[in-house]
Amino acid sequence: MAAESGDDLSPVLGAISDEGQRMLGAIEASIVTDFAIRIATARQQTPRQQLAAMLAALKLAQRAALNAARAQVKLEIQGRRAAVMRDRRRPKRVAGNRGLDQGPH
Repeated sequence: MAAESGDDLSPVLGAISDEGQRMLGAIEASIVTDFAIRIATARQQTPRQQLAAMLAALKLAQRAALNAARAQVKLEIQGRRAAVMRDRRRPKRVAGNRGLDQGPH
């Protein structure tokens, strides 16, 4: 069987990137929803003189959570892509095929 060219991996690598973007979208939506609830609760329960500081802290925490999620998904995508490339480089074994150093045939 002929060796695969790098173009043969394009659909697989593209699918990995697409899945990573879908995963990131879901995580970001969850983070935004969580912080919207926290902000709404803070508006109801935080004394007026402390509200601005509380909202600023929550927005900063939300930004940090979103950045951490983006970094995590980026690492996940890189790991999956590296695994595909690593698996592609491994020689394919055929059942019943013996190497030369395994004794007589």
